[in-house]
Parts: sequence; C-alpha cells; structure tokens
Amino acid sequence: MSAGNSTTSPRLRENKTAILSGCGPGLGRDTALALARHGARVALLARSPSNLAAVARDLEALGAEVITIQADITSTEDCKRAAVTVAKHWGTIDVLVNNAFALGETKAFLDTDIDADWRTPFEVNLFGTLRLSQQIARHMCIAGFGSIIMINTLPVRTPIISNEFGAYAA
Repeated sequence: MSAGNSTTSPRLRENKTAILSGCGPGLGRDTALALARHGARVALLARSPSNLAAVARDLEALGAEVITIQADITSTEDCKRAAVTVAKHWGTIDVLVNNAFALGETKAFLDTDIDADWRTPFEVNLFGTLRLSQQIARHMCIAGFGSIIMINTLPVRTPIISNEFGAYAA
C-alpha cells in the first residue's frame, strides 16, 4: 500500500496461489473475486461444473490466472488430486480457503434423525474440510509456509438460528 493512499488495497505478494473450495454463486464467488483482486492465482474447487465455469469466467474477466478442478471434498482421492494438480500447475500452494459446505435438513434438533439428517453436513463441513486441509497442508509443510482459512457461519453463534440449522451449525 502506498503511503498516504488509504484507498489502495493491499496486494498479495506476486504469484501467490490460493485454492478455494466451494466456489458457488454466493460467498464462494465473492471470495474468489477478492483473492483475484488482491493478485492471487486462484484454483477453484467445486462439485458443480457450471459453478466452476461461471466463477472462472468472472475471474478471467479481471485478468486473473485461474484453473478449475471438479472435486468432491468428501473423497480423499479428489482432495489428493486437487492438491497435486495445483502444486504441479503453479509449483506452490500458499493459501487454502475452506468454503465448501452442506446445509443439511433445516429442522428443529428434536425433530431430526441424527443418522439421516446430520451425515452429509458432517461429511462435507467437518471431515471433507479436514480431508482437503490435510492434503494441502502436506504441500505447505514441504514448502515451509502457507495459510489455511476456515469460513464459518452465523448459526454457530446464534442459538435461535442454530435450532433449525443444527447439523450445519455443529
């Protein structure tokens, strides 16, 4: 940031590589755009090819370097493949932004079937996030640097909302 110019955004060091999981039309897209505007090369991960293509077009319109990887973070093999693909493509992985999520059923806790209603949110939001983080962290440890960012949600701090978003908030 230049001295005396408070409107200039700080930029990531040149050639930083960021991986974003869960690049959909909402927060994922906005996060991808922010990363690109700060000078990052962005690897987009999502299950949906249409989400990947739409967000990639938006980033390319900004002049950002972008690659897309269709992946499901509940799959260890997909997580390994994503990490290797990005590392081979750009040589480094500097930042992982864990944004992928599954909402699950929106019912009051006492009305939920724990096995049926909580399985998918936990597989994605907890185990999938940990699985992807572990694979990316392997590359970061070899390089000796890196940052992992966990995106969270309001229902974890708001009990009234949490009542109907139990699995998601948990």
